[in-house]
Formats: sequence, C-alpha cells, structure tokens
Amino acid sequence: MEDEKTTQVTENSAAAEPKAEETNNELEAKLAEAEARAAKAEADVTRFKASIDKLTKEAAEKKREERAKLSEDERLAAEREEEIAKLREKADADARELNHLKAISAYKEISDLKTVEDLIEAIANQDHASIMQIISDECDKAVKTKEAEWKASRPQGYVGSGSYPKKTKEEIFAIKDEEEMAREIARNKELFDL
Repeated sequence: MEDEKTTQVTENSAAAEPKAEETNNELEAKLAEAEARAAKAEADVTRFKASIDKLTKEAAEKKREERAKLSEDERLAAEREEEIAKLREKADADARELNHLKAISAYKEISDLKTVEDLIEAIANQDHASIMQIISDECDKAVKTKEAEWKASRPQGYVGSGSYPKKTKEEIFAIKDEEEMAREIARNKELFDL
C-alpha cells in the first residue's frame, strides 16, 4: 500500500508538473495578450488624446474668432448707437432752435430781444413769477408809449398870452386826428398859402 501511495504521488507529481508547465505557458500567453491589449489601449488613449487636443484647439480657435467677430459686431453696434445719439442730439438742438425762433416770432410785439429771450427762458423753466413780471413790465411800457404818443398828438392849450403857438407843416401833418389837423391848418393858413 505504501508502494501504491508512492506511485500515485509520483504519478500525481508528474501529472502536476506538466500542468504547471502548461499553466506557465498559458500565463505567458495571457500576459503577452494583456500587454498587447495594454499597448493597444495606450495607443488608443494617445490617439484619443491627440484627437481631443485637436478638437480643443479647433474649438478654442473658433471661440476666438467668434469673440473677435462678436467684439467687431459690438463695436459696430456701439458706433451705430453713437451715431444715432449724435443725430438725436442734433435733432433736439434743431427742434429747440426752431421753437426758439417760433417764440421770437410770436413775441415780436415785445419791445426788445433781451426781454423776449428772458420770457422764453422763463417759459422753458416754468417760472410763472418771472413770466408775470415780464408781461407786467411790457404792459407798463406799452401804456407809457401810448400816453407819450397821445400827449404828443394833442393840441397845446392857450395859457395866458392869448396867442396860439405856431407849428411847422411837419408838426401839423404828424397829427393823426383829421379834425385836429384841419383846425391846425386853419390856424396856420400862412404856411399853406390859404
């Protein structure tokens, strides 16, 4: 029995040795296969990295171009807006000038241009006290002017001497009232060879 056991162990050992040798060959094959797959995977990774780098560079370049184009578009838009703003300012200035000229034309009865300018400014600022003061001053000036014209056109009275002061032809023709002018012509017949 012991011999049998020894033979069996020897047979098992002999059988185990080829299995170990076979296993070693299989492992080497598997290792070579794994190394080949690793090399292939490494090559794929390198290829993928190169592709990714290329795509990233292309994307960055496109982004730079878009930014340059966008900034160009923005610059053009800003220039257009600036031009529009200038045109609006000019239109506003022209409208103010037109309104100013219309106001001057409308207030032509006012005695002087400075007063017209003051009135336009007071209206623009909605300064009602100044507007009223200007109107009041203009009314006073108009009344004084009309009083002066009336006093100049009325006949002088006879005071004490009994003689009527003589007038020139120009003074007589300057009289606006026709009846008064006729009376002065009658009083000064020698001027008209009557």
